[in-house]
Parts: sequence; C-alpha cells; structure tokens
Amino acid sequence: MTDFTLRKDADGVAIIEWDVPEKSMNVLSLDGLAELDGHLDAALADDAVKGIVITSAKPDFAGGMDLNVIAKMKESAGDDPARGLFDGIMQMHAILRKIERGGMDDKNKGGKPVAAALPGTALGIGLEIPLACHRIFAADSEVHLVSANLHLSDRDPFKLFARLLDTSPSNVDPGHAFYLGFEMAKAAIALALDKQYRQDEALDWGYLTVAEERHRLQRGSATEE
Repeated sequence: MTDFTLRKDADGVAIIEWDVPEKSMNVLSLDGLAELDGHLDAALADDAVKGIVITSAKPDFAGGMDLNVIAKMKESAGDDPARGLFDGIMQMHAILRKIERGGMDDKNKGGKPVAAALPGTALGIGLEIPLACHRIFAADSEVHLVSANLHLSDRDPFKLFARLLDTSPSNVDPGHAFYLGFEMAKAAIALALDKQYRQDEALDWGYLTVAEERHRLQRGSATEE
C-alpha cells in the first residue's frame, strides 16, 4: 500500500494524490515522504509533464506529521539522536525546496509549475507542502491562479480577476486585491516576454533584475515601516 500515487492526465499535468490507507486523515510518515520525493523526481524529469498538482483523495488535505516520525528520526542515528532529528528535518526541507523550485537549474531557468489543490483542512507539514507550491504562475501562454478547490486561467489578468470575483471569495480585501493585481501583472509581463513566472518572484531581467524584499502587505496596516 502507498500513501502517494502519481498519474498524468491528457493535458500533461502530473497529479500527485495523497491518500494514506486506513486513515481518516492524511498524516506524513517517513515512507510517505520518500514516496512524495520519488513522484516529484519522476514528474520533473518527464518531458511530457507540463505541470504538477499535489492534492488529496480525502475530504481534508492533511492533519500534519505522523507522531511516530520524530521518534524514528532519533532512533535512526543511534547514539546521536540530535543528528538523526537534524538530518530528518533537512530531508523535509530539501523536498519542500524541490517543490518551490520546480526543477529550475542553478541559474533559476526552466522548471515546472507545482500547484496544490486543497480540500478541507491542512495542518502542520500538511500546510508547509502547499505553502511551497506556486499559486500564481505563467504557463502555456496564460496566467494561472490556483487556490483551494479553484484553478482559473486566462491571458488577460483583468478577466482572470473578474472570474475570481465571480466565485465570491471571502479573503479578497483591498490589501489582498492589490497583491493579486501586482502578481498577475508580473505574470502577464512574463508572458509578453516569453518568460516563465512564479508567484512572489522578481521578474527575471538578467543583470537588470531587481530583488523584491517584500511581497505581501501586513494585514491590518496600510503604511510601510
């Protein structure tokens, strides 16, 4: 039995589905972590895959980490449990970083968009995984916006935002609307220049690229520090 399965649809999207057997909610184990890592490697290496979606077959995405994982990490290092815990945490970090980079090379070129489609609750490591994914990105000549149970795409960011509002979202306050507009505008510029774009990245202008230190407005504050 496996915790994660990988399948490809007709549009070249690799779908990694989380469904821990005999559990009412997904929890991440060391075996499951290895399965997720292997599926990510397979999807990123497959030229026929244009993008990756990580989702759950259960009503909720995940309840966090299996409580036995920390103990197993410590036991794996014998007389140096701190080393085992450190190595285990760094292994998780490496996988989250792999999701974040989506297969980009050391010059931040190439790569594939990785999105999370979240049903219900996402806690602990079950939240860290989707936070590492891309929510706004440019691919296949369109800007894509991915959120819980939602995937919208359009070449025109204004039409895309209008379609988002048609879904009656509960969290699009003025600050969030400004943020979404800024990110979608960058994605639209990237499309016009035949470049890739991932949410919360600076536009890649080569040596003219200006790093962005802050992307999200602080909630409840309209002033800069």
